[in-house]
Amino acid sequence: MEAEYFGETANIGNVESYMDPAFPMEETEYSENSKGSDRTALTSWLRSVAGHRLLSREEEVELAKRIEAAEAQPLDELLEVLVKVELLSPKVKVELVKQIGANEDEPREAGDELLEILSKNNLLSLERKEELAKQVKPGGNAARNTLVDELLNILVQSDTLPDEQKRELAERIEVAEIEAHSARDELVQANLRLVISIAVKYQGHNVPLEDLIQEGNIGLIKAASKFDYRKGFKFSTYAIWWIKQAIMRTLDNFSRSIRLPSYIVAKMNKFDSIYATLCQELQREPRRDEIAEALDLTVNQVEEILTFNADAISMDLPLSDERSASTLGDLIEDPTTSGEDGPIAELINADLIAQFLDKLPEREQTVLRMRFGLEDGERKTLREIGVALKVTRERVRQLEIDALKRLNNLYKEMSEFQYEEMSEFRSASSRAA
Repeated sequence: MEAEYFGETANIGNVESYMDPAFPMEETEYSENSKGSDRTALTSWLRSVAGHRLLSREEEVELAKRIEAAEAQPLDELLEVLVKVELLSPKVKVELVKQIGANEDEPREAGDELLEILSKNNLLSLERKEELAKQVKPGGNAARNTLVDELLNILVQSDTLPDEQKRELAERIEVAEIEAHSARDELVQANLRLVISIAVKYQGHNVPLEDLIQEGNIGLIKAASKFDYRKGFKFSTYAIWWIKQAIMRTLDNFSRSIRLPSYIVAKMNKFDSIYATLCQELQREPRRDEIAEALDLTVNQVEEILTFNADAISMDLPLSDERSASTLGDLIEDPTTSGEDGPIAELINADLIAQFLDKLPEREQTVLRMRFGLEDGERKTLREIGVALKVTRERVRQLEIDALKRLNNLYKEMSEFQYEEMSEFRSASSRAA
Protein backbone atom coordinates (compact mmCIF):
# COMPACT_ATOMS: atom_id res chain seq x y z
CA MET A 1 0.00 0.00 0.00
CA GLU A 2 1.32 3.42 -0.88
CA ALA A 3 0.22 6.71 0.63
CA GLU A 4 0.69 10.26 -0.65
CA TYR A 5 0.78 11.66 2.88
CA PHE A 6 4.35 12.57 3.69
CA GLY A 7 5.31 14.83 0.81
CA GLU A 8 6.43 11.76 -1.12
CA THR A 9 5.04 8.32 -1.83
CA ALA A 10 5.68 6.14 1.19
CA ASN A 11 5.71 2.37 0.80
CA ILE A 12 4.19 1.26 4.08
CA GLY A 13 3.01 -2.25 3.28
CA ASN A 14 -0.16 -3.94 4.45
CA VAL A 15 -1.42 -2.72 7.84
CA GLU A 16 -2.99 -6.10 8.64
CA SER A 17 0.43 -7.76 8.35
CA TYR A 18 1.55 -5.77 11.41
CA MET A 19 -1.60 -6.19 13.48
CA ASP A 20 -1.09 -9.71 14.85
CA PRO A 21 -4.08 -10.64 17.05
CA ALA A 22 -1.89 -12.38 19.62
CA PHE A 23 1.58 -11.10 20.37
CA PRO A 24 4.11 -14.00 20.18
CA MET A 25 5.72 -13.81 23.63
CA GLU A 26 8.09 -16.69 22.89
CA GLU A 27 9.75 -14.62 20.14
CA THR A 28 10.64 -11.80 22.53
CA GLU A 29 14.35 -11.07 22.96
CA TYR A 30 15.49 -9.30 26.12
CA SER A 31 18.57 -7.27 26.87
CA GLU A 32 21.38 -9.33 28.39
CA ASN A 33 21.43 -6.81 31.25
CA SER A 34 17.71 -7.12 31.91
CA LYS A 35 16.92 -8.28 35.44
CA GLY A 36 14.21 -10.82 36.14
CA SER A 37 11.90 -8.15 37.54
CA ASP A 38 12.40 -6.02 34.42
CA ARG A 39 11.54 -8.94 32.17
CA THR A 40 8.46 -9.72 34.23
CA ALA A 41 7.34 -6.08 34.03
CA LEU A 42 7.85 -5.97 30.25
CA THR A 43 6.05 -9.29 29.77
CA SER A 44 3.16 -8.06 31.90
CA TRP A 45 2.96 -4.82 29.92
CA LEU A 46 3.03 -6.69 26.60
CA ARG A 47 0.18 -8.91 27.73
CA SER A 48 -1.89 -5.90 28.81
CA VAL A 49 -1.32 -4.21 25.45
CA ALA A 50 -2.44 -7.35 23.63
CA GLY A 51 -5.86 -6.88 25.22
CA HIS A 52 -6.43 -3.42 23.72
CA ARG A 53 -9.24 -3.31 21.19
CA LEU A 54 -8.43 -2.01 17.71
CA LEU A 55 -10.36 1.04 16.51
CA SER A 56 -12.49 1.17 13.41
CA ARG A 57 -12.00 3.92 10.83
CA GLU A 58 -15.12 5.67 12.18
CA GLU A 59 -13.84 5.55 15.77
CA GLU A 60 -10.48 6.97 14.69
CA VAL A 61 -12.22 9.87 12.93
CA GLU A 62 -14.36 10.52 16.01
CA LEU A 63 -11.26 10.65 18.24
CA ALA A 64 -9.44 12.90 15.77
CA LYS A 65 -12.40 15.30 15.75
CA ARG A 66 -12.44 15.33 19.56
CA ILE A 67 -8.74 16.20 19.59
CA GLU A 68 -9.23 18.93 17.00
CA ALA A 69 -12.19 20.49 18.81
CA ALA A 70 -10.48 20.36 22.21
CA GLU A 71 -7.29 21.93 20.83
CA ALA A 72 -9.24 24.73 19.13
CA GLN A 73 -11.42 25.54 22.16
CA PRO A 74 -8.87 27.49 24.30
CA LEU A 75 -8.03 29.89 21.47
CA ASP A 76 -11.72 30.32 20.58
CA GLU A 77 -12.63 31.02 24.22
CA LEU A 78 -9.86 33.58 24.63
CA LEU A 79 -10.67 35.43 21.42
CA GLU A 80 -14.35 35.62 22.41
CA VAL A 81 -13.52 37.06 25.85
CA LEU A 82 -10.94 39.50 24.46
CA VAL A 83 -13.59 40.87 22.10
CA LYS A 84 -16.17 41.01 24.89
CA VAL A 85 -13.94 43.10 27.16
CA GLU A 86 -12.90 45.26 24.20
CA LEU A 87 -9.22 44.34 24.34
CA LEU A 88 -9.71 43.06 20.82
CA SER A 89 -11.96 44.51 18.16
CA PRO A 90 -14.34 42.17 16.26
CA LYS A 91 -12.48 43.08 13.07
CA VAL A 92 -9.12 41.99 14.51
CA LYS A 93 -10.69 38.77 15.83
CA VAL A 94 -11.97 37.96 12.33
CA GLU A 95 -8.50 38.65 10.96
CA LEU A 96 -6.91 36.33 13.55
CA VAL A 97 -9.37 33.50 12.86
CA LYS A 98 -8.85 33.95 9.12
CA GLN A 99 -5.07 33.63 9.53
CA ILE A 100 -5.44 30.46 11.60
CA GLY A 101 -7.68 28.89 8.94
CA ALA A 102 -5.47 30.00 6.04
CA ASN A 103 -2.38 28.44 7.66
CA GLU A 104 -3.96 25.25 9.00
CA ASP A 105 -1.22 23.09 7.48
CA GLU A 106 1.55 25.50 8.57
CA PRO A 107 1.16 26.14 12.33
CA ARG A 108 4.40 28.12 12.48
CA GLU A 109 3.15 30.48 9.74
CA ALA A 110 -0.10 30.93 11.66
CA GLY A 111 1.84 31.67 14.84
CA ASP A 112 3.98 34.32 13.16
CA GLU A 113 0.90 35.98 11.63
CA LEU A 114 -0.96 35.99 14.95
CA LEU A 115 1.97 37.64 16.71
CA GLU A 116 2.18 40.25 13.97
CA ILE A 117 -1.52 41.10 14.30
CA LEU A 118 -1.34 41.28 18.11
CA SER A 119 1.70 43.53 17.89
CA LYS A 120 0.02 45.89 15.41
CA ASN A 121 -2.94 46.24 17.77
CA ASN A 122 -0.69 47.15 20.71
CA LEU A 123 -1.38 43.91 22.57
CA LEU A 124 2.29 42.90 22.34
CA SER A 125 5.46 44.91 22.70
CA LEU A 126 8.11 44.47 20.01
CA GLU A 127 10.44 42.87 22.55
CA ARG A 128 7.74 40.42 23.70
CA LYS A 129 6.83 39.62 20.10
CA GLU A 130 10.43 38.66 19.28
CA GLU A 131 10.62 36.52 22.42
CA LEU A 132 7.41 34.65 21.54
CA ALA A 133 8.46 34.22 17.90
CA LYS A 134 11.26 31.92 19.09
CA GLN A 135 8.76 29.83 21.07
CA VAL A 136 6.31 29.35 18.19
CA LYS A 137 9.16 28.44 15.81
CA PRO A 138 8.65 24.65 16.08
CA GLY A 139 5.00 25.05 15.07
CA GLY A 140 2.25 22.52 15.83
CA ASN A 141 0.80 22.24 19.33
CA ALA A 142 3.78 24.07 20.87
CA ALA A 143 3.00 27.19 18.81
CA ARG A 144 -0.71 27.02 19.60
CA ASN A 145 -0.08 26.57 23.34
CA THR A 146 2.36 29.49 23.41
CA LEU A 147 -0.24 31.78 21.83
CA VAL A 148 -2.98 30.60 24.19
CA ASP A 149 -0.74 31.22 27.21
CA GLU A 150 0.16 34.70 25.97
CA LEU A 151 -3.45 35.71 25.26
CA LEU A 152 -4.45 34.41 28.69
CA ASN A 153 -1.60 36.41 30.22
CA ILE A 154 -2.79 39.58 28.43
CA LEU A 155 -6.28 39.02 29.79
CA VAL A 156 -5.15 38.24 33.36
CA GLN A 157 -3.01 41.38 33.53
CA SER A 158 -5.88 43.60 32.41
CA ASP A 159 -8.53 44.95 34.80
CA THR A 160 -11.37 44.46 32.34
CA LEU A 161 -12.46 41.02 33.59
CA PRO A 162 -13.43 40.11 37.19
CA ASP A 163 -11.13 37.64 38.94
CA GLU A 164 -13.89 35.04 39.21
CA GLN A 165 -14.44 35.07 35.44
CA LYS A 166 -10.69 34.84 34.87
CA ARG A 167 -10.56 31.70 37.03
CA GLU A 168 -13.54 30.18 35.21
CA LEU A 169 -11.89 30.86 31.85
CA ALA A 170 -8.61 29.28 33.00
CA GLU A 171 -10.53 26.21 34.23
CA ARG A 172 -12.38 25.82 30.91
CA ILE A 173 -9.06 26.02 29.04
CA GLU A 174 -7.55 23.39 31.36
CA VAL A 175 -10.54 21.08 30.84
CA ALA A 176 -10.17 21.43 27.05
CA GLU A 177 -6.46 20.60 27.25
CA ILE A 178 -7.20 17.53 29.38
CA GLU A 179 -9.83 16.42 26.85
CA ALA A 180 -7.36 16.77 23.95
CA HIS A 181 -4.71 14.82 25.86
CA SER A 182 -7.22 12.12 26.84
CA ALA A 183 -8.47 11.62 23.26
CA ARG A 184 -4.92 11.53 21.88
CA ASP A 185 -3.89 9.06 24.57
CA GLU A 186 -6.85 6.84 23.64
CA LEU A 187 -5.72 6.88 20.00
CA VAL A 188 -2.16 5.98 21.00
CA GLN A 189 -3.19 3.22 23.45
CA ALA A 190 -5.32 1.53 20.82
CA ASN A 191 -2.32 1.27 18.48
CA LEU A 192 0.41 0.10 20.89
CA ARG A 193 0.06 -3.42 19.47
CA LEU A 194 1.12 -1.98 16.14
CA VAL A 195 4.37 -0.70 17.70
CA ILE A 196 5.13 -4.07 19.30
CA SER A 197 4.46 -6.01 16.10
CA ILE A 198 6.78 -3.72 14.11
CA ALA A 199 9.48 -3.73 16.81
CA VAL A 200 9.52 -7.55 16.86
CA LYS A 201 10.31 -7.57 13.14
CA TYR A 202 13.46 -5.49 13.82
CA GLN A 203 14.91 -7.75 16.55
CA GLY A 204 18.38 -9.22 16.11
CA HIS A 205 20.35 -5.98 15.63
CA ASN A 206 21.93 -5.82 19.11
CA VAL A 207 19.23 -3.44 20.32
CA PRO A 208 16.96 -4.72 23.14
CA LEU A 209 13.30 -5.12 22.26
CA GLU A 210 12.30 -2.76 25.09
CA ASP A 211 14.39 0.01 23.48
CA LEU A 212 12.85 -0.63 20.06
CA ILE A 213 9.36 -0.46 21.57
CA GLN A 214 10.18 2.75 23.42
CA GLU A 215 11.38 4.45 20.23
CA GLY A 216 8.43 3.08 18.29
CA ASN A 217 6.08 4.55 20.91
CA ILE A 218 7.69 7.96 20.40
CA GLY A 219 7.02 7.63 16.67
CA LEU A 220 3.41 6.64 17.42
CA ILE A 221 2.91 9.72 19.62
CA LYS A 222 4.30 11.95 16.86
CA ALA A 223 1.88 10.34 14.41
CA ALA A 224 -1.03 11.04 16.78
CA SER A 225 -0.07 14.71 17.04
CA LYS A 226 0.19 15.12 13.26
CA PHE A 227 -2.69 12.93 12.05
CA ASP A 228 -5.26 14.61 9.78
CA TYR A 229 -8.38 12.47 9.35
CA ARG A 230 -9.45 14.57 6.34
CA LYS A 231 -6.74 12.95 4.22
CA GLY A 232 -8.81 9.75 4.12
CA PHE A 233 -6.27 7.33 5.64
CA LYS A 234 -6.71 5.14 8.68
CA PHE A 235 -4.55 6.28 11.58
CA SER A 236 -2.82 2.88 11.75
CA THR A 237 -1.81 3.24 8.09
CA TYR A 238 -0.37 6.68 8.77
CA ALA A 239 1.34 5.63 12.01
CA ILE A 240 3.34 2.75 10.47
CA TRP A 241 5.67 5.17 8.68
CA TRP A 242 6.39 7.17 11.85
CA ILE A 243 6.94 4.06 13.96
CA LYS A 244 9.31 2.47 11.44
CA GLN A 245 11.25 5.72 11.00
CA ALA A 246 11.77 6.03 14.77
CA ILE A 247 12.91 2.41 15.11
CA MET A 248 15.20 2.51 12.07
CA ARG A 249 16.82 5.72 13.27
CA THR A 250 17.59 4.03 16.58
CA LEU A 251 19.03 0.95 14.87
CA ASP A 252 21.18 3.15 12.67
CA ASN A 253 22.50 5.14 15.63
CA PHE A 254 23.33 1.98 17.57
CA SER A 255 25.10 0.37 14.62
CA ARG A 256 27.32 3.33 13.75
CA SER A 257 30.59 4.34 15.33
CA ILE A 258 30.02 7.83 13.89
CA ARG A 259 26.63 9.44 14.48
CA LEU A 260 25.04 11.00 11.41
CA PRO A 261 22.34 13.71 11.23
CA SER A 262 18.80 12.36 10.87
CA TYR A 263 18.30 13.91 7.41
CA ILE A 264 21.36 12.01 6.12
CA VAL A 265 20.08 8.79 7.71
CA ALA A 266 16.74 9.34 5.91
CA LYS A 267 18.59 9.75 2.59
CA MET A 268 20.54 6.56 3.20
CA ASN A 269 17.39 4.61 4.10
CA LYS A 270 15.71 5.77 0.89
CA PHE A 271 18.84 4.88 -1.08
CA ASP A 272 18.90 1.36 0.40
CA SER A 273 15.22 0.85 -0.44
CA ILE A 274 15.64 1.98 -4.07
CA TYR A 275 18.85 -0.05 -4.43
CA ALA A 276 17.11 -3.24 -3.27
CA THR A 277 14.16 -2.61 -5.61
CA LEU A 278 16.43 -2.05 -8.63
CA CYS A 279 18.43 -5.20 -7.84
CA GLN A 280 15.20 -7.21 -7.97
CA GLU A 281 13.96 -5.56 -11.15
CA LEU A 282 17.25 -5.68 -13.06
CA GLN A 283 18.51 -9.00 -11.64
CA ARG A 284 21.92 -7.36 -11.21
CA GLU A 285 23.54 -4.55 -9.26
CA PRO A 286 22.26 -1.20 -10.60
CA ARG A 287 24.67 1.35 -12.03
CA ARG A 288 25.03 4.67 -10.27
CA ASP A 289 23.27 6.54 -13.06
CA GLU A 290 20.30 4.16 -12.75
CA ILE A 291 20.15 4.75 -9.00
CA ALA A 292 20.42 8.51 -9.55
CA GLU A 293 17.51 8.45 -12.01
CA ALA A 294 15.33 6.43 -9.62
CA LEU A 295 16.09 8.82 -6.75
CA ASP A 296 15.84 11.93 -8.93
CA LEU A 297 19.38 12.89 -7.93
CA THR A 298 22.64 13.56 -9.73
CA VAL A 299 25.34 10.88 -9.91
CA ASN A 300 27.53 13.04 -7.65
CA GLN A 301 24.79 13.12 -5.01
CA VAL A 302 24.51 9.33 -5.19
CA GLU A 303 28.27 9.01 -4.72
CA GLU A 304 28.02 11.27 -1.68
CA ILE A 305 25.39 8.98 -0.14
CA LEU A 306 27.66 6.01 -0.82
CA THR A 307 30.46 7.66 1.15
CA PHE A 308 28.14 7.93 4.16
CA ASN A 309 27.39 4.21 3.85
CA ALA A 310 31.07 3.33 4.25
CA ASP A 311 31.91 1.33 7.35
CA ALA A 312 34.13 2.80 10.04
CA ILE A 313 37.76 1.62 9.94
CA SER A 314 39.77 0.65 12.99
CA MET A 315 42.82 2.79 13.67
CA ASP A 316 44.64 -0.45 14.59
CA LEU A 317 44.19 -1.88 11.08
CA PRO A 318 47.58 -3.18 9.81
CA LEU A 319 48.92 -1.30 6.80
CA SER A 320 50.19 -4.42 5.03
CA ASP A 321 50.06 -7.98 6.37
CA GLU A 322 49.10 -8.96 9.90
CA ARG A 323 52.76 -9.27 10.90
CA SER A 324 53.39 -5.60 10.13
CA ALA A 325 53.98 -3.38 13.15
CA SER A 326 52.62 -0.33 11.30
CA THR A 327 48.93 0.51 11.66
CA LEU A 328 46.55 2.97 10.04
CA GLY A 329 46.82 5.19 13.10
CA ASP A 330 50.50 5.72 12.31
CA LEU A 331 49.47 7.78 9.27
CA ILE A 332 47.49 10.28 11.37
CA GLU A 333 49.41 13.28 12.53
CA ASP A 334 50.32 13.48 16.22
CA PRO A 335 50.21 17.21 17.11
CA THR A 336 52.37 16.59 20.20
CA THR A 337 55.27 15.27 18.11
CA SER A 338 58.18 17.65 17.68
CA GLY A 339 61.73 17.42 16.38
CA GLU A 340 63.63 17.57 13.13
CA ASP A 341 61.84 14.59 11.57
CA GLY A 342 58.52 16.44 11.52
CA PRO A 343 59.09 18.68 8.46
CA ILE A 344 60.87 15.88 6.56
CA ALA A 345 57.98 13.47 7.21
CA GLU A 346 55.52 16.15 6.06
CA LEU A 347 57.44 16.61 2.81
CA ILE A 348 57.51 12.85 2.19
CA ASN A 349 53.76 12.53 2.86
CA ALA A 350 52.93 15.56 0.70
CA ASP A 351 55.09 14.20 -2.12
CA LEU A 352 53.44 10.76 -1.90
CA ILE A 353 49.97 12.31 -1.87
CA ALA A 354 50.68 14.59 -4.83
CA GLN A 355 52.05 11.64 -6.82
CA PHE A 356 48.92 9.47 -6.49
CA LEU A 357 46.20 12.05 -5.81
CA ASP A 358 44.52 11.81 -9.21
CA LYS A 359 43.84 8.12 -8.63
CA LEU A 360 41.56 8.88 -5.64
CA PRO A 361 37.82 9.72 -5.68
CA GLU A 362 37.21 13.45 -6.07
CA ARG A 363 35.92 13.97 -2.53
CA GLU A 364 38.97 12.29 -0.98
CA GLN A 365 41.24 14.34 -3.25
CA THR A 366 39.63 17.53 -1.94
CA VAL A 367 40.07 16.48 1.69
CA LEU A 368 43.77 15.67 1.25
CA ARG A 369 44.49 18.81 -0.79
CA MET A 370 43.03 20.93 2.01
CA ARG A 371 44.48 18.82 4.83
CA PHE A 372 48.06 18.93 3.50
CA GLY A 373 47.83 22.42 1.99
CA LEU A 374 48.68 21.20 -1.52
CA GLU A 375 46.86 24.08 -3.21
CA ASP A 376 47.77 27.17 -1.18
CA GLY A 377 50.38 25.84 1.23
CA GLU A 378 48.00 26.32 4.17
CA ARG A 379 46.97 23.19 6.03
CA LYS A 380 43.30 23.14 7.06
CA THR A 381 41.89 21.65 10.25
CA LEU A 382 39.25 18.91 10.19
CA ARG A 383 36.66 21.45 11.34
CA GLU A 384 37.55 23.92 8.55
CA ILE A 385 37.31 21.17 5.93
CA GLY A 386 34.00 20.01 7.40
CA VAL A 387 32.54 23.51 7.10
CA ALA A 388 33.73 23.79 3.49
CA LEU A 389 32.29 20.39 2.51
CA LYS A 390 29.19 20.69 4.74
CA VAL A 391 29.92 17.47 6.63
CA THR A 392 30.85 16.69 10.23
CA ARG A 393 34.40 16.79 11.58
CA GLU A 394 34.23 13.03 12.17
CA ARG A 395 33.20 12.45 8.56
CA VAL A 396 36.22 14.43 7.32
CA ARG A 397 38.49 12.31 9.50
CA GLN A 398 36.94 9.14 8.02
CA LEU A 399 37.47 10.44 4.48
CA GLU A 400 41.08 11.25 5.32
CA ILE A 401 41.63 7.75 6.71
CA ASP A 402 40.04 6.16 3.61
CA ALA A 403 42.19 8.30 1.32
CA LEU A 404 45.42 7.55 3.18
CA LYS A 405 44.60 3.85 3.16
CA ARG A 406 44.11 3.97 -0.62
CA LEU A 407 47.38 5.85 -1.00
CA ASN A 408 49.18 3.28 1.07
CA ASN A 409 47.80 0.47 -1.11
CA LEU A 410 48.84 2.34 -4.26
CA TYR A 411 52.30 2.93 -2.83
CA LYS A 412 52.56 -0.73 -1.85
CA GLU A 413 51.52 -1.83 -5.36
CA MET A 414 54.09 0.51 -6.87
CA SER A 415 56.81 -0.79 -4.53
CA GLU A 416 56.00 -4.41 -5.38
CA PHE A 417 56.02 -3.57 -9.09
CA GLN A 418 59.38 -1.84 -8.76
CA TYR A 419 60.75 -4.80 -6.77
CA GLU A 420 59.60 -7.24 -9.48
CA GLU A 421 61.17 -5.07 -12.17
CA MET A 422 64.42 -4.85 -10.21
CA SER A 423 64.43 -8.64 -9.70
CA GLU A 424 63.93 -9.22 -13.42
CA PHE A 425 66.72 -6.72 -14.18
CA ARG A 426 69.08 -8.51 -11.80
CA SER A 427 68.20 -11.91 -13.29
CA ALA A 428 68.82 -10.60 -16.79
CA SER A 429 72.13 -9.08 -15.68
CA SER A 430 73.20 -12.37 -14.10
CA ARG A 431 72.37 -14.30 -17.28
CA ALA A 432 74.25 -11.77 -19.37
CA ALA A 433 77.28 -12.09 -17.10
